[in-house]
Amino acid sequence: MKTDMKTGFAFVYMRYKEDGDEAVRRLDRSEWGRKRRLLRVEWAQHKESDLKRDTRPSRTLFVVNFDVRRTSERDIERFFMRYGNLTRVQIKKNYAFVQFPDVESAVRALERTNGAQMDGRTLTVEYVQNEDPSFRDDRGGRDSRSPAERKAERSPSYDR
Repeated sequence: MKTDMKTGFAFVYMRYKEDGDEAVRRLDRSEWGRKRRLLRVEWAQHKESDLKRDTRPSRTLFVVNFDVRRTSERDIERFFMRYGNLTRVQIKKNYAFVQFPDVESAVRALERTNGAQMDGRTLTVEYVQNEDPSFRDDRGGRDSRSPAERKAERSPSYDR
């Protein structure tokens, strides 16, 4: 079982569908915590775009749910470098990009780090899609960020 904690909700990944069915049946509308809040437990609704995002590997990983106050780019670099050489690590607000020189290293890293613990937090790691090396960065070199990365950098949806 893997848990991906968010603000106000969580995703729980069960190994067997039957275990998930039982969790939904037993926990939905039960009280939880000191304040005895009513839990809503249900199966997540997958959009086709979500499924596509998870299926096409790329060299760049999108990383969320690390402790933004205590985690530096160097910490993320140390965490991911055991899966291959890194070409870039960059923290933006409360998410980070980790780029490898090849897709194989990124695949290995995603398989081993998505759902892994880093300083007591469960990481969510996904592939960045549509990498386009033709964009230039502020230093006059090529900007290896994908359009999705540039959009995510501007997007308020990742601000928490």
